[in-house]
Amino acid sequence: EHPELSSKVLSIHNSILRKARWNNFGSTHETEGDSYTMVFYEAKDAVAFCLQAQQMLSMQQWPSLREANSEEQPTVPLMSSYENPFSQQFQKKSRNNNSFTLLNPLSISKKMKLQSSMSSGASASLDIRVRMGLASGFLVPGESLHGHPTIELAKEVSDAAAGGQILMEGSTFSAIKDVLGELGT
Repeated sequence: EHPELSSKVLSIHNSILRKARWNNFGSTHETEGDSYTMVFYEAKDAVAFCLQAQQMLSMQQWPSLREANSEEQPTVPLMSSYENPFSQQFQKKSRNNNSFTLLNPLSISKKMKLQSSMSSGASASLDIRVRMGLASGFLVPGESLHGHPTIELAKEVSDAAAGGQILMEGSTFSAIKDVLGELGT
């Protein structure tokens, strides 16, 4: 309905996700539209990514419909980076190269909520909500990620979430339940 606004929102969304992914040792496996599939070596990294990304997305000043339709460049700053409490600790930690957590988190809710002030010509604000799903599994060296059962499970978990939610399957929760306090939850 508003292609200029959608393009700007998607650009900010993608920048936030890339920054959070980088801060939490993730790798993008594939993207499709506004959806990402990411992998992490540790479940803690994947959960920290989700928490950081959700926080940054919720604090972001999103462009208004008026800004998207104007010729001048809007001043919508990208949120500064949230500091992952595990960043320093994990940068020095060695990784086990044959197991990792898989994450398929993101779809912008297609029902972007515009406040009712839009009809009066006032600046309308967006309510952008992203759903995230986590699943953990093992990858045998040389095994392809494409069609991997854990990737498919992560997609199913993500599909079950509502905008703004982070859902995880049982083995992921078991891997991180003892460090939830350290993650800020």
